[in-house]
Amino acid sequence: MPEMLIENTNNIIMLKYNSVLGSTGKGIENYELEAVDNVAIDATLLNAIDANYKYTELIKSSGESMHPLIPDNSIVFIDKSKKDISNNKVYCILHKDELYIKRIVKKDNKYIARSINKEFEDFILDEFKVIGRVVGVMYKV
Repeated sequence: MPEMLIENTNNIIMLKYNSVLGSTGKGIENYELEAVDNVAIDATLLNAIDANYKYTELIKSSGESMHPLIPDNSIVFIDKSKKDISNNKVYCILHKDELYIKRIVKKDNKYIARSINKEFEDFILDEFKVIGRVVGVMYKV
């Protein structure tokens, strides 16, 4: 019989997994964070991505604009305690009632939503709300 590869620990954190989709494309009008499930994640993983346990939630990505960093249908870790904009970081934002996952760039006192996939155009964020910073991504290979 093979040795057990998994060691039982008490380092498990339960994160909310929300039914909302975060658009990595052209926006999704469905923003209402509603936890549909809890997911058990080892604290070691959350420490590795510098996620605040109490404020990190999971959503699913939809679209190709952030590919290859965030492929379509990825599970995205959003740290809702990290709302201050740092240039070129990726955030989950609410803009014109649509939820986006985009890199935010400040230029000439304006904020710009930028995709990693060059097939998608930048757009200026006139009014927007930062939901949190993307601190991790999980996807199938």
